[in-house]
Amino acid sequence: MFTTTIAVAVFLFTYIGMGLGRIPGLRTGRTGIAIIALAVLLAAGVMPFARLGDAIDMPTLVLLFALMIL
Repeated sequence: MFTTTIAVAVFLFTYIGMGLGRIPGLRTGRTGIAIIALAVLLAAGVMPFARLGDAIDMPTLVLLFALMIL
């Protein structure tokens, strides 16, 4: 239950930060917000480090990379 609460709080924090484009009071952009959220999830044990590779969807990353090239 504790990990679910942390996961929901991190999701809301990240969602609000992405919507604003930055976190008020901090000098970090969307990329920094995503990295901070990942670090919090890893530190809290919500996302085990061993399963981190399984959470990455490679076809989606390849598609996004291909669209950026165009």
